[in-house]
Amino acid sequence: MSIKLTDHCLLCDRRIFIMEKGTICSINRKPPNFNDSCSKILFDSNYKKVIEEVNINYFKSKNEKVWTYLYFFTFLIFGLGVVYFSFFFTMFLMDKLKNYNGKGLVFFGVPLIIFSAGWILVGKATGVLRSHLNEYNIYKNKKELIDKVLELYNIKYEIKINPIKSINGPKRFQTELKIYK
Repeated sequence: MSIKLTDHCLLCDRRIFIMEKGTICSINRKPPNFNDSCSKILFDSNYKKVIEEVNINYFKSKNEKVWTYLYFFTFLIFGLGVVYFSFFFTMFLMDKLKNYNGKGLVFFGVPLIIFSAGWILVGKATGVLRSHLNEYNIYKNKKELIDKVLELYNIKYEIKINPIKSINGPKRFQTELKIYK
């Protein structure tokens, strides 16, 4: 993963975002233009917010792994079981309706509906897993990118993230961030 110039600006307090121009510097009102690191970068409050936000999102995504796989396997097994049941139900109907000479064909719609419902459950299982893996990779890449940018400026950090338990509402987190320059 390569670092773009605007990735430095993401952590800088001098960053301005203008819809027509994109990210510009508040000093010269121009897009970033430097070689390896910006000599005018200002690490004040913005970079701490970004570090906390990215690390919290990465932490949440990483900790949802168990529930995601549990959900995936539960719906996968249940969905495949429903598909499997639809085959046996079809065989049962064929056996019971073999003497009706085509008059009972309307009943074969039921196993088709059951079969479709099973595949919908399998699709739901794989969709949740794909969504989680995609989200996890996005936050992991953002964290690695921010760590690489901070490394260029010899900044290291430690962060402790503790979930705050709540009965209802969104889950909140308490963070302890220590910056080493």
